[in-house]
Amino acid sequence: MSSNQSFQLPDLLGIMSGLELRTNRHCRFATDASEKWFVEASKASQPQTLPDVGALPSMTTMRLPLLSDAELKYLRSTKLGLLCALCFPMCDAPQLRAMTDLVTLLFYSSIRHSRVQGQASSEDSESPVERPNTYLKGVLGSLEEQGLLRQLKQPLLKSALAKASRSWTERCAQSIQALLDAQAGAPPPIPPPPSSSLRLKQGESKSNALEDYTEWRRELHGTSMILDFAELLEIFEFPQAQPPLCYKIARLKRAFLDVLAFSMDVASYQLTQARHSANPSIRADLNLVSILQTQKRLSLQGAMNLAGNMIREAYAEFRAAEKDILDFLEPPPQETLLPTAKMRLTASMTNLGASLSSSASTFFGWLASASEKNGGQTSPRNLAVPNLGNAPSISVSHSYSPPPSPSPSPSPSSSTYSLALESNTTATTTKRYIEALKDCLVGTLHWAYETELFFGKKGSEVRAFGWVFVDQVPVIPEE
Repeated sequence: MSSNQSFQLPDLLGIMSGLELRTNRHCRFATDASEKWFVEASKASQPQTLPDVGALPSMTTMRLPLLSDAELKYLRSTKLGLLCALCFPMCDAPQLRAMTDLVTLLFYSSIRHSRVQGQASSEDSESPVERPNTYLKGVLGSLEEQGLLRQLKQPLLKSALAKASRSWTERCAQSIQALLDAQAGAPPPIPPPPSSSLRLKQGESKSNALEDYTEWRRELHGTSMILDFAELLEIFEFPQAQPPLCYKIARLKRAFLDVLAFSMDVASYQLTQARHSANPSIRADLNLVSILQTQKRLSLQGAMNLAGNMIREAYAEFRAAEKDILDFLEPPPQETLLPTAKMRLTASMTNLGASLSSSASTFFGWLASASEKNGGQTSPRNLAVPNLGNAPSISVSHSYSPPPSPSPSPSPSSSTYSLALESNTTATTTKRYIEALKDCLVGTLHWAYETELFFGKKGSEVRAFGWVFVDQVPVIPEE
């Protein structure tokens, strides 16, 4: 897992070439406004009262700067405003600004947590500022327990939180807890594979190690939480579906998280190794490529290639889940959509036929009667001007007397109509949700080559050729 090698990345953009990249037109405004707030909020120290946490009493302390001077140095070069603009291309300026603030705070929170992942001192675990806290209740409380996130002063987010539905609150609380669990419980170092004589006996544990890492990695950077807050700001809506559709949507999101996690592990491999070299407390093995090297006894390039195959498989699963959902939502053929109209048309034709049959029998009955009165003979002359005696006269006219209206067919019940309307709404919401996930996928991948976080100023060259060289220094300095 040494970083003194050059390697070629998988063609990440080629794997997802079918996705359309869009950019939010408010990108510059949101980026500049967010960066200005972070700079200003990091200048002054203010008194702060920490909340009462279980047995810990409230205490007043000096609030540390929001970001340190070293962290501010790479605030602009990470281009997190661009990331949000690519992931949420259709939202308005206030929504994009709120998401940029949130994503920036999550980014720095993840950077700080990575510095202590290898440390297990009780002093860190008992810190009232950083440790996960099960006593604080509510989504906002969960945010405030998260170190940097307690600094969140976004008025749009806070007003939206005050109006959040119970279902959203429960879902977001689960996402926040998943983030806290991931940051607090990194998987243990993975040992090298056993000797050939023990491989058959320990094969299951080998595969479980990779599965455990994949499960842990999905929520490490709060992707589900970001999606929840995007929904809170009405950028899109999470579909409230019933089985089996809800299971299909869960499958789609799981594949989405895997594609994103695997891709970012590949892109950030060089950064992880460089940070570990500068600060050994940062674990170099918490990366998909490193794990594949260890477990499969592969070279760096071999592990990169295998990781690329895993990304392809995860993306294929994402598209398969999408197709499964769209096939499920496909409306039935048109003749089954209008059963009531079809019944009415059939009834109308039946009544019309009966009416015409009745009219014809009346006419021909009269004709037979007239024939009997004339000795059983009917001549054209008799037909033209018949001597009917007391028979009613026939007025020749072109007016049409419509057949009697058929008895009204039962209209669809209100419950049936409501179900159809709900189904149509769910289909629309689900399709928009799928498009939102696609925007996040393709936007994040393109951002990986634009930010200086992973490849320095060589992102365009890496995008074109895929080669990453050892002289590309990451922008995150280790303090």
